[in-house]
Amino acid sequence: SLVINEDTEVLIAINSAGLYVLDPIGVVVLLGLKFEELSWDYAKPSQENNEDCLPCLFIQFCVIENGRRVSKILQVFSRQAVQMDALISGFVEDIKQRAAMYSEDSDGNIFTENSNAETDDCLVPLTTVSRRGIPESCLSNKLNRLTLATFDDEGHCIGHMGSWSFSN
Repeated sequence: SLVINEDTEVLIAINSAGLYVLDPIGVVVLLGLKFEELSWDYAKPSQENNEDCLPCLFIQFCVIENGRRVSKILQVFSRQAVQMDALISGFVEDIKQRAAMYSEDSDGNIFTENSNAETDDCLVPLTTVSRRGIPESCLSNKLNRLTLATFDDEGHCIGHMGSWSFSN
């Protein structure tokens, strides 16, 4: 496989179903995650007076790599990072509100006081990076085309590419 030593230009698409990372040249989805499969954080530019220093969005998700579960972090530099953060926050809040509307009885049946509510729309509460298996997303083999940092279960960086830099 090719080793990426520089950052990669991508497009970010966010909708009510999740977050998608697209290759703008090959017009292919490189990564697709449901909101339940990721954690995120927004970071202001480190040099706010420098117009070339962009804000960023960190996207964290789990994958199985060489038989063990690891966390991947994608850092997206964009002038629209604050808007992406707001969109994700809004969709996640909607998921949490919908999940709070539903309850489970002792038999595991979902019910609500509003009998007209559709249970098909019920979403599980948002989780952070704690999935035990491989997420049901389009991770496939396209992760090697992204510049990612990899962390073990204890949070130690075990690999990074591109402009990622960590001090021990």
